[in-house]
Amino acid sequence: MFKIDLPPDPKEMAAIESRRKRESERLARIMNKADNRGPDIEALQQQIAEKAKIKEEEKQRDEAAAQHLNWQDRMLQMDDKRRQQQRKEKEMADIEYRKQHQTPQSSSNYDLNDPHALKTQKPLSSEDIDTLGPSSMQNFAGQDVDSESRTELQKLQRREWLRNQTEEKEAERRRQAENEHEEQRVLADQIKYTTLVEEQEKLARQNATLQVVEANQEMFYKKEETKNEEKLVDQKKDYDHIMTQYNSAMMSDDPASAYTSDGRLIDPKGFKGFLPSQLEEIRTFQKSQAKEQEQRKQREQQSEAEYERQQNSMAKTLKIAEREAVRQRRELQRQVAMENARLAEQKKDVYGEKVAVSDSFFDQFGKSAR
Repeated sequence: MFKIDLPPDPKEMAAIESRRKRESERLARIMNKADNRGPDIEALQQQIAEKAKIKEEEKQRDEAAAQHLNWQDRMLQMDDKRRQQQRKEKEMADIEYRKQHQTPQSSSNYDLNDPHALKTQKPLSSEDIDTLGPSSMQNFAGQDVDSESRTELQKLQRREWLRNQTEEKEAERRRQAENEHEEQRVLADQIKYTTLVEEQEKLARQNATLQVVEANQEMFYKKEETKNEEKLVDQKKDYDHIMTQYNSAMMSDDPASAYTSDGRLIDPKGFKGFLPSQLEEIRTFQKSQAKEQEQRKQREQQSEAEYERQQNSMAKTLKIAEREAVRQRRELQRQVAMENARLAEQKKDVYGEKVAVSDSFFDQFGKSAR
């Protein structure tokens, strides 16, 4: 034999050591009773409660945001209506101003386009007629005797219009500035009111939450107290009912307690047995029934014996008749055989022996042809 000492493989030794370590750790975990692996029920319940609380808070926040959006929408609608009303009032004021101060008669070229110019024109005075010339005619087409005065009036009217337009523009600018200032003020009031409402809603939610928690706790304590009181009352009722039933005549074993003085049953459900007289009657009736049953049984046995005797007698008669029929059938067959033999002998004597036919009898046919 050869003795060979080879060094161990480091990889194999490391793998063996690792397996030994894992096995020792596994045994330590198995033997350690304090190692409670598995789902943490309390932590899971706490997580569920936290998720439900977060969901409820999100729901309340969404509802508050929806209410805030509804409030903003209402405020914007009110502001829009107010602006429309202001625009409408401004338009109505412009229309009224035009009716009062910008009539067609106050236009600079109204005298040129007046459809009633000839109807409203006054006749010339005597002084005007004297200045017309020697033609002795009142007036000529295209001649304007009031051009200077009309020109002066037109200048005054233009100055008045310019002043009115300037005042209107200044008033419009002031109105726009006032509207912008009012809009900024309303917007600031809305923001302030929104912030105040949000703070109030938050405080109201906190107070409502506290009130709900307190109400739930109070309701729980009252419910537990009521439940305990009802439980005590039910227990007292059950005990009284049991004692009443235990002490009542229903629990008594005396059969006479279920019958009246004249022997009638008080309640079929409360039957507790028969009276001695009733038992005696029942036993007497049972004895008479047993005697009648015994007599009926004897009569049935006699009837069965008579029937069996008749069946045996009938079977014997049928067997004898069958044997006689067999004998007669055999006798008839013998007579028929004898008659057949006799007839065969007679036939043989009449016709003689049977003639045999050879091949020469058939050869004589089929030898001629056309």
